[in-house]
Amino acid sequence: AHLLAGTRRVMEGDFSTPLAIHTSDEIGLLADNFNRMAATLAQDVAERNRYENELEFLAHHDALTQLPNRILLADR
Repeated sequence: AHLLAGTRRVMEGDFSTPLAIHTSDEIGLLADNFNRMAATLAQDVAERNRYENELEFLAHHDALTQLPNRILLADR
């Protein structure tokens, strides 16, 4: 049940709640690997968001002066 709930949380974008299953059997190993996977996904999503913000800024600002460009002016 804990694994299923964790899977649902990750599908919904909640990577911050790790599974709290601390056993040395296969279920515990699966939970540990699941937590690592969720942490890696969280890093990937954060990096993608950072790149998207950077591209958005570059699309709307002059590269040399960092001032807004015509595209941003037309958008506003």
